This record gives sequence, C-alpha cells and structure tokens, in this order.
Amino acid sequence: MVEGLYFALGTIFTIEGILMLLLGAAVVGLIFGVIPGLGASQAMIVFLPISYALDPLLAIIFFVAILATATFGGSISAILINTPGTPANIVTMYEGYPMALRGDGRKAIYISAVSCFVGTTLGSIALLASIPVLREIILAFGTTQTFWLIVFGLFMISVASRGNAIKGLAAGWIGVLISLIGRSYVFPGERFTAGIDYLYDGIPLAGLLVGLFAVSSAIFIGAKKMVSQSAVSELDTKIFSPQQFKEAAGYMLKYKGAAIRSTLIGVFSGIIPAVGGGIASFISYFFARQFSRNPEEYGKGSAEGLIAIETSSNAKDGGALMPTLAFGIPGDPNTAVLLGTLMMFGIPLGFRLFHHEVHILLLVVISLFLAQAIASIVGVSLGGSLAKLTTINTSYIVPIIIFFSFYGAYVFLGNIWDILIVLTAALLAFGLILLDYPHVGMIIGYFLGVDAERTFIMTLRMQDGSLAPFFTGYINWILISAIVLTLIGNHILNKRQQKQVQSKPEEELQEEVEESKEDRINRSRRNILSIIIISVLIIFTSTILIVSLGFEYRMSVFPISVSLLVLGLLIIVALSEFSTKFQKLIGTYSESKAPVKKEFGLMGIYIKTIFQVIAYAILVLFLGFFITPLFVLYFILDRSFDFWKAAVTLSVAIFVILMVMTMVPGFPMWIGGAPEIIPDFVGGARLPRFF
Repeated sequence: MVEGLYFALGTIFTIEGILMLLLGAAVVGLIFGVIPGLGASQAMIVFLPISYALDPLLAIIFFVAILATATFGGSISAILINTPGTPANIVTMYEGYPMALRGDGRKAIYISAVSCFVGTTLGSIALLASIPVLREIILAFGTTQTFWLIVFGLFMISVASRGNAIKGLAAGWIGVLISLIGRSYVFPGERFTAGIDYLYDGIPLAGLLVGLFAVSSAIFIGAKKMVSQSAVSELDTKIFSPQQFKEAAGYMLKYKGAAIRSTLIGVFSGIIPAVGGGIASFISYFFARQFSRNPEEYGKGSAEGLIAIETSSNAKDGGALMPTLAFGIPGDPNTAVLLGTLMMFGIPLGFRLFHHEVHILLLVVISLFLAQAIASIVGVSLGGSLAKLTTINTSYIVPIIIFFSFYGAYVFLGNIWDILIVLTAALLAFGLILLDYPHVGMIIGYFLGVDAERTFIMTLRMQDGSLAPFFTGYINWILISAIVLTLIGNHILNKRQQKQVQSKPEEELQEEVEESKEDRINRSRRNILSIIIISVLIIFTSTILIVSLGFEYRMSVFPISVSLLVLGLLIIVALSEFSTKFQKLIGTYSESKAPVKKEFGLMGIYIKTIFQVIAYAILVLFLGFFITPLFVLYFILDRSFDFWKAAVTLSVAIFVILMVMTMVPGFPMWIGGAPEIIPDFVGGARLPRFF
C-alpha cells in the first residue's frame, strides 16, 4: 500500500500529471458542468480522442478530475441562473437560487465550494477505507454471487427511473442483449451478427458511449438558441471576499451534523448501482429538512439545506467508484462512462486492481481529492464569469461536440463504420430520453451482459446443468432478497404517487384535461414516437429470441431467458403507454392527464438537427473528416447569418486542428471512401470490409 501511494503521488506530481489535473479540474470539468445539458460524461467522451495519445495513467488523472468537478460546475449555474448544470444539481436550485436573488450569490458559491470539497474529501476517504473491505468481498464472490450482484445492479435501474421502473428494467436488459452480439466470450463462434463481418467483435464500446451520451445531448442542445436565457450580469460574484468565504466555512462547522449525515447518504447512494447524485441530493435534502431546527428557512435560501445537498452530491463519487472498480458495475452515468474509458485503456478491475494494481486505485482516490480542491479554488474565484458560459449560442457548441464525438468513435478502433453505431445509438437515445426511458440503463446492461452470461454458464457447467447453486449460500440469498425488496419498494412508491395524482381536486384534474386537449398535437407526436421506439425494440428482441432458438441448450438458455423477460417488459410498457386502466392495474405512476412535456413542441427543430447529423455522418464516410469545417460553417449560418464572423472563425479553427492532428503521431485521420477529389487530402481511402 505504501509503495502504491508513493507511485501514485509520483505520477500526479510531475509536470504532465499536474497539467492533466489542472486541465481536467479547472477547465474541462467546470466548463462542461456549468453549461446545462452537458456534464462529466459528455466531457469525457468529447475528449476521448485527445486521451488516446496520453499515457493511460495520465488519462486516468484527467478523466477522474473531470468526474470530480463537473457537479460543482453545475452548482454554479444552478445558484446564479436557476438552471442545473447537471442532473445532480436540480436540488441545488431549491436553496442556492433564493440566496442569489437576495444578493448572496457569491456566498452561496462559497458554501457550495466548501461543501463540495468536504463531500469529495470524505467520499475519497470512504473509498480509501473501503479497499481492505472490498478486497475480502471480492474474494468471497464466486460465479453465482457475481451473477446475482449483476442482476441486482440491473434491477436497481428501476429505482433510479422514478415512476418508469418497467422502462428502466427494459432498457437495462436490452443493453444485456446488445452485449451478446458478435464473438462469444463463453462459446466458440459468433452470434446475432446476421453475417455482417463488421459485427464479429460486437458493438464497439466507444461508438455506443458516444452515441448514447454525447451526440444525443447535442441534438437536444441544438434545439435551443442559447444554453440559458437567464442573465447573470446583475450578480456580483467576480471579486473574492475573504469575509464571506470565512462565513461560508463557518456554516460548515455550524451545520456539521447535516454535512456528515448527507455525506454518508451520498456515499451509500453512490454504492447502489444506477442511483446517482440526483437521488442522493433529494434524500439528503429531505432528511436535512426533517432534522433541522429551522425548517421554515428551507426553500428561502437555507445555508444548511445547501450544505446538505452539495456534500451529498459530491460524496456520491467516492461511493459510486466502489462497485465500479471492484465489480465493473457503474454507480451512476458518470462512472459508467469512466468505466468505459478504463476498459478502453485496458485498466484492470476487480481482483487484479485491488490486489496487484493498488497504485492505480490510489491514483484514482488522490486525483479525486486534488481535483475537487482545485475546482473549488477556481470556482470561488471565477464563479460569475463561469456562469456567463451559459449564454453561449448553442450553434457554436453543437457542431464541435458532434465532430469530436464522431472522431473519438473512429479513432478508438480505426474503423470508420463505427460512426454508424454512433448515429444509431444517438437516434435510439433521442427517442428513449423523450419517452422517459433511462438510457443510462442500456449502457450499464451492456457493461454487465457478458459477465452475467459467463457466470451463469460457468455455474451450469460446473454443476452439470443444475440451478441449485444459484439458491445456495447466505450471500446469494441476501442479494435475492435485495432484488425482491427493490421491486416491492418501487411498486409501493409508484402506488403512492398514483394515489396522489388521483386525490387531486376535481378542478385541478379538469384543468389538466383542458391543457392536454390544447396539447393534443404534441401528445400525438409522443404516441407516434412511442409506437416507433417500442416496435424497434420488440423487433430487435424478437430477432434475438428467434435466432437463439436454433442454438444448443447451454448456448441458448441465457439469451432466450433475457429475450423473454425483455419482451414481457416491453408489452407491459406498450399497454401502460396507451391504457390508463392498465396503469392503475400494475400500479405504474400515471401522468396521462398531465401536459405533454414541451420538448415535443420542438420536434421540427429536433428532426432538422438529426438530418444534419445524418448528413454529416454520410459526408464523413465518403469525403472524410476534412469536410468538418464546411459542416461547422453551414450549421452556424443555418441558425443565423448574423453569426457569420463566428462561423468563419470556428471553421478555420477546426481546419487548423485537423491539420495538426494529421501531423501528430497517434491521431489517424480518415480522408474518405470516395474516389480522390484532392489527392492525399480528400477521398481515396479504402473502406473497411462490412459484409
């Protein structure tokens, strides 16, 4: 352990290590956190191409720094402009923005900075203290225990789905089915490839991550003129105030009980797979209000409430990294993407990491702590200036995100066909997000699918096909009980929400009915999209099922079981989408009388952006990435010709970046599969074999 600590410190405190820490924490993490719609996961994906040229250990420092600081960046925009930068900052608005309105915006940022630092510090200590415990737990887990832990992780997605438990489960188990495509790691040969050579190695991880998280987010951001319409010019947050910072630190001591309680809630919430910082913040805020001596101050700018929220949302990172690093089960969307990047760099997980590569584990812990310290200092100094990033026109952001996303997917394996996976995943994620499917469940299922089948089949082989070992041993039964309690608890919560909807006064229900009539066009759009998404998912799942029926027993039992489960879930989703009676029957939280969310009114802009992304993908496929400057120019000018100076400037900047990439080793450049247009520059590359 001591040698590992020296190694980790020696890696961080080099010129390269400090540079990665500063870049990830003080620049990328904060900026992507401040801008609503982006976050740590999008930041890590966008900067994947750059990380390929780095030493894996330096890449770890960079990505962990982003992970640690994006939530604090999101707090700045939540406090100053009442717009959460990340989902974990939704609750921050409850207390932070009222403080800003009464002229205490700077103080609120100081409280947030101190709370985030304390939360991250205690979360890092918890992660460090868990190493000996996790070592023993890993050794205690055999194939059956690992299988049930994976199943538990997938079922926990239902808890994180907030009223959409069935959709959450369906998304997670569809991810498992996607992971089975291609070469099997359990049986010889390939499966579910339809004879397509490209799919032999399965669905590429980079393409799936980029499509689900980055490009889909860009589509939604592209529908806005500005990231936020709020102004921050009236808020005096530029000048550092030692007195107010001292006062903020004093609040932490005054409300240390709330801080410690919220930290524990954050750590334990992070440990539970798929739960994430948003739920941790809600739970911490609820308990803080219940135990507060001044509950009447909550909602009006309570320092105690803000401390509870911020310590919890940042402490969850340490907890979320525990199942991620020990078992490869992501604790939240951000650690899901981090897990993907670790896998891309070949970083070991589980037994090998905790027993033979402890220096990497310590590198993660120390980077987490130092990054938050840096971000807190920068946020305290430049909070107001950072918040003004939210007024950037989205037409500048979207094409850059799309370019780096497509390039990052391509450069991972050097196969240009991977951009088709990006496109497909982005379109699927777009529909899933609009229809309230937790699309993060799909990537979690993808990560866990291969191990789920491997542990399941290994047990069957060792026990001559008997299922008895799955129901033997106290660890198995603890996990089975946890799964059952999760489903029961979620059902009870949904029933309670349903009763709250049904108990509304008749006048309110009538108003909602009238509103839904006025919104009938958007409701019709929602229904059409729902039919399309459910049909696509049913066709995909049915295909897996039909193909699996032709395999021998041991090769078919797992995909058949999962396919049947997914089909059952999708049928329930389909019935509950269009039948209020069925919703009441199964206890699903119903929003059938509520107005359709406003995003469906932007469908025309969404479709336009989607077609632009599709056109860019096709052009890249045939003409290469050097078409990007023209795409950036067109995208911005299509929004408004008033931005022509910015459009030209960004296009030239992208061209320069492309030229630099062609000259730097480690950055392959696709020049297009069309016949040569400009020799050695555009066109003439050979497309990899697809069929």
